[in-house]
Amino acid sequence: MLNSYVYSPHLQFSLKVLDLVPINLGDNPKDDMENLIQNDYPDFSSKGKPACASEDPELFYAQETETTALYIDEARAKAICKSCPYVIQCLEYAIKTSEIGIWGGTTEGQRTRLKKQMKATGQTFQEIAVSIKL
Repeated sequence: MLNSYVYSPHLQFSLKVLDLVPINLGDNPKDDMENLIQNDYPDFSSKGKPACASEDPELFYAQETETTALYIDEARAKAICKSCPYVIQCLEYAIKTSEIGIWGGTTEGQRTRLKKQMKATGQTFQEIAVSIKL
């Protein structure tokens, strides 16, 4: 199962930011890594590598300054997501878990609005995904 996760720049960035990966993982690094991954994390192995696999993980996260947070290239990150066969799984996961950064071609603010829309209209995630043309 670990192989399906190593391709995710989101997981790589999260581990980097949270400083969860020690320099020496020990005798069984696969088990150590497996313990850091949530059970409902999308499986990135069924359709090949995700489109973001070869990108810099920081592209998908805002760079914070004293007054604002800006993405390096938000349009490029979203375009990469929208070209990916896992875009729906990423977006659904990010909505369920309130992830930060660009997931499934959306920012946190966009996902917050989508959650509110789902709650207000009673639409399902699949209906919302169709309405935003994913």
